[in-house]
Amino acid sequence: AVVSTQSTGTEGAIAWSIGTRLNLISIYLSIEAFIVCNFGYEKYGVLVILFAATSSVSSLVFGVARSRVPLKLILGLAGVINLAVLIMCFLLPSSPNYPVIVAGVVLWGMAEGIWQPQIGAL
Repeated sequence: AVVSTQSTGTEGAIAWSIGTRLNLISIYLSIEAFIVCNFGYEKYGVLVILFAATSSVSSLVFGVARSRVPLKLILGLAGVINLAVLIMCFLLPSSPNYPVIVAGVVLWGMAEGIWQPQIGAL
């Protein structure tokens, strides 16, 4: 058996992917600490479930809507939602109330549910 030592060109992409995942994990842990410190573990669990449910429903709805709505419009909507949530996060006080956090989680889950199937279909 001959083993090839030639580069496939994917090493850089794999390293970038691993680095991105590690950065996302550190961001995730920071967000978890922010929510747990302000609201407790019970509320954090509710937010995780709410995010997953919203993302799933949004994925289903916009996956079906894709046959009637142009892809650019759907992706633009997801981008606008993500931008709105990011602006909301910058404008939040250091100790926000729980309904504002819930609204942010629902909107972010909705945008995530739009992004995942549409980008995966490309």
